[in-house]
Order: sequence, then C-alpha cells, then structure tokens
Amino acid sequence: MLARPAEVIPVGQAYEPKWDGWRAILARDGDEVTIWSRHQTDLTAYFPELVAAAHYLPERCVLDGEIVIVAGERLDY
Repeated sequence: MLARPAEVIPVGQAYEPKWDGWRAILARDGDEVTIWSRHQTDLTAYFPELVAAAHYLPERCVLDGEIVIVAGERLDY
C-alpha cells in the first residue's frame, strides 16, 4: 500500500513510519531469487546482499516491503 499523509491517527489504529527506501517484492523459489519494484522493474542485480540473505528464508516465499540501507545509526540514501 502506498503511504499517504494524515493529520491525525484515528483512535485504535497504529501507524508505521514511512522510510525513504525502495518499495520492492522479493520472491524465492528454490535457488532462484528475484527482486522487483512495484512498477515491475527488476532490481535483483542492485541488491546482491539481499539475494544472498534470501537463502535463509523458506525455500518458497514472497516478501513485500521496503529496502532501506542503514549506515551506522542513519539511513543512507
């Protein structure tokens, strides 16, 4: 879901901070790992660390999230 600004958070609801990263989907099917953007751009070659780390995930799975790069105590854009 795309983030939208809100002036107040309704009672009984929570929020998740919007990181300024890359919205992406990672899919693992055995040894094959693919990462792509919500616009279906293949991002796999840009994130070899995530491809390597994906081998710790279940053999068949899909993750939907945001890729951020942490450098020390800050996010690196």
